[in-house]
Amino acid sequence: ATGNSGGIVIAAREVQLRDRSQISSAVAGTGNSQGVSITAGERVTLSNSIVVTEVVEGTGNGNGGDITITTGSLELRDGSALLADTENIGNAGNITIDARDSIVLAGVGPNATNSDILVPSQISTTVESTATGNGGDIAIATHRLTLRDNAFITSELSGTGQAGDITIINPRLLQLREGAVIAASTGGQGNAGDIVVQNAETVSLRNSTISTTVNSDGVGQGGRIIIDADVLELGDRARITSSTSGEGDTGVIQLRIDDSISISNSSISSEVTETANGQGRDITIRADELSLDTNAFISARSFRRVAPSSDNGFRRVSSTAPLRGDAGNIQVTVNTVLTMDDSDITTQAEAFAGGEITIRARDIRLFGDSDITSNVQSGAEGGGNITLTADSILAFDDSDILAFAEDGVGGNITFNTPAFFGENFNPDASANDPVNTLDGNDRVDINATGAVDGVITLPDVSFIQNSLNDLPEGVINTESLIANSCVVRNEDGSSTFVITGTGGFPARPSSMDASDFPTGDVQSTSEPLNNQDARWEMGEPIIEAQGVYQLPNGELVVSHACRYD
Repeated sequence: ATGNSGGIVIAAREVQLRDRSQISSAVAGTGNSQGVSITAGERVTLSNSIVVTEVVEGTGNGNGGDITITTGSLELRDGSALLADTENIGNAGNITIDARDSIVLAGVGPNATNSDILVPSQISTTVESTATGNGGDIAIATHRLTLRDNAFITSELSGTGQAGDITIINPRLLQLREGAVIAASTGGQGNAGDIVVQNAETVSLRNSTISTTVNSDGVGQGGRIIIDADVLELGDRARITSSTSGEGDTGVIQLRIDDSISISNSSISSEVTETANGQGRDITIRADELSLDTNAFISARSFRRVAPSSDNGFRRVSSTAPLRGDAGNIQVTVNTVLTMDDSDITTQAEAFAGGEITIRARDIRLFGDSDITSNVQSGAEGGGNITLTADSILAFDDSDILAFAEDGVGGNITFNTPAFFGENFNPDASANDPVNTLDGNDRVDINATGAVDGVITLPDVSFIQNSLNDLPEGVINTESLIANSCVVRNEDGSSTFVITGTGGFPARPSSMDASDFPTGDVQSTSEPLNNQDARWEMGEPIIEAQGVYQLPNGELVVSHACRYD
């Protein structure tokens, strides 16, 4: 047939599809599909059912229709799916969902064509290997989006064209649980789509993944991952990752978080694998506070080798392609505190240039075995530079900062800070030690070795050492201090005890505040005092200080006036 379909339009208070029901709009001849539109005032529920628009393989020549759902809440249960697919010549349709309250994808169910195979619930657009055309975009607007039980939202390109983008707007909560996935990939001739989360309050991943990928058969660029939210939480082996195994670069990762990022036993990564011909792109993170805890890491890695060949199992790359495999850069900006505990920030390249690490924070704290490293394992390329800018940088336990290159120039390490402390750190201790011995030695190491060593720039902290004094050898009698500490005015006529009233300004900005009852001159006495304070015993209530008093020698003491019977 030649011509356009009229599409399917459904309007109701509530729409339910159950037990392998299907709503389908297809292009099987030459023409365009108008797709499927569902409007439901309360909810749309699919249970082991499908809504699909497609360009049919072999006969379809035209654009697949869009899927549009407008409702209060949308649930895809037990292997249900929204699918926009192209299998021949034409573009896949877009999927647009506006659910004012919530969207839930959960549960597995029998496959539509083979009931023995269980599949998770999904929303996806696909350009199949037999197709020439672009994938559709997925746009979701809702207050609460939940994926669990291996549910996924994907945009895939296996043929020739461009994969669609995935955009999620205005969620108060985006949560992925139990193997859930949001992914954009290319395994064909064309670029992967972007994944964008906008204006979210909380994005929370547990044992789940957000990823963009250039697969081993793909020729194209990886898509971007952009997350704009108030809070980002990653736990229980969650991942945000961009990778390439084919001919093309990874996508960039940009996290713009207004409040806090917490990463526990999880990762944010960019990776160029052994079979790839491409470079790592940057990871850029901005947050008010960032914490990495217990095997958490941020990494940009390249395992790209210099000369892949068929005899070692690698795919032979095009001779006209640039043979590069640099690791991406990592840029972190934190308004307050960056805390790492048994976690890593690292760039690593097997043969090409190591990525640079740039961290800006008010304070940087490293605990346990936390490392910031740039590493080139072989070849003449240089290690990436590491630049740390903060008001203070404190490293404890076995935390290390390393920028090294086996055969090239070690990266430069620069501390832009007035205060640095490294537990057991000795500037000369690791200069001649092999790099592989620096981890696990229970000290802080800073190393930039290579065939040519990099430059390490540390702050001058000698002013701290020169300002330290030895403690007195005598032990202070704390009981005596507590029992006998009070002040009495001098009665020899040489001075007076003057009460000037409450409040008052300090003498100068750097001095202590005036006491409530300051005195003109207070002197010590060696005579026994017949007062209540002298009879004080351990266990009785402690009398709090009343103010600051000046002794004849100019010393200021915090105490209280002696009380008499």
